[in-house]
Amino acid sequence: MVWYVSGAFGVLVFVFFVLIWLRKLQYDAVHQNFLDLVDEFGGEVLRGGFAVRPRYRGSYQGRAVSISIYSEKKEKGRAYYITVLMQLKAPATFTILSRQWIGEKPVQNKEQRHLKELVGGAYLLEVSEKESFGRLNIPQLEHLIGKLEPFAYILVAKSRLILERVSSKLIDDTKIEVLKPLLEAMHQFCLVVES
Repeated sequence: MVWYVSGAFGVLVFVFFVLIWLRKLQYDAVHQNFLDLVDEFGGEVLRGGFAVRPRYRGSYQGRAVSISIYSEKKEKGRAYYITVLMQLKAPATFTILSRQWIGEKPVQNKEQRHLKELVGGAYLLEVSEKESFGRLNIPQLEHLIGKLEPFAYILVAKSRLILERVSSKLIDDTKIEVLKPLLEAMHQFCLVVES
């Protein structure tokens, strides 16, 4: 009986270490992808330990940039997210939400919020003050959304643009071939917002 218990415990410990090792291998691949960004644009990759998520910090077209990854547990496994922050000076704060990301749920407190549908209703633009709609070049923003897709949301604060994207292929989605066009589209987005 003792042998069965100790054997089962040993198997559980082994499975645990295999899972940790697989996560480490995944983060090692993302780390290598971020090192490709360092080679292309400069900056640095920050990583605190053995199986810790790497982060990229650098600049693109003179704008400070940070790229990080995180995951959350969902009903059907884990969901991975890539978050890209880029420096800007915005005249208004606003959020663009993907309807696909928020789901088919109706928008709560719609009467009290300042919302506008974009790209045929696929996205929602929310501003903090109704007057902010007039300060935004909405046709240009809609045009650039196509270059930023897919994303869960874009948050524009006074000094920062945050884009978050859901990733089902974390290693592929952090390759320079994917991130370089994304950074360029975000830079163009910043130029439109700042103008």
